[in-house]
Amino acid sequence: MNKSQLLSRFDDFHSKHDVPPSSLDSLGKIGIKVPKAIQHVFCDGSLTKALPSTGPIVYDLKKVGILDDNGSERFKDCIVFPIQDLEGSNISLIAVDVRTGNERWLDENSVWNIQHVKHCHEILAVDTIKEALALISEGKDNVIAVHGDADLGNLGANVKFIEQE
Repeated sequence: MNKSQLLSRFDDFHSKHDVPPSSLDSLGKIGIKVPKAIQHVFCDGSLTKALPSTGPIVYDLKKVGILDDNGSERFKDCIVFPIQDLEGSNISLIAVDVRTGNERWLDENSVWNIQHVKHCHEILAVDTIKEALALISEGKDNVIAVHGDADLGNLGANVKFIEQE
């Protein structure tokens, strides 16, 4: 199974469970608001209970980084957002820990929300998903979060990097 398929199955599995309001409340207390229109799931650790202890699926999930070397979910207790390419295929994940607000990116060089801004003339780029969510909550719909040295050359738009305080 390729990475995109694994990420889609991860998202499908967690989409079957509602995001606990307490998780969103916890993020709200540390200043992070997740707009309802933004695709997200809550990772409660139940994936490991649904998997066999060994086998190809466990190996593949460890290989892409969804499970750590011990077989635990890397994004447990996190609100998880899929990262998609311009065509809408899942290519990575970014998560926010509901207890601390810390971000966890699956891959070093990623761009979140790129599929929603591909037709924008101007794109606002920030360093964190927390900053991007804040701007989206303010009504801006042309926002991406850029992690590492992600390639933005194929956007065909004016990308404006925003320094948040």
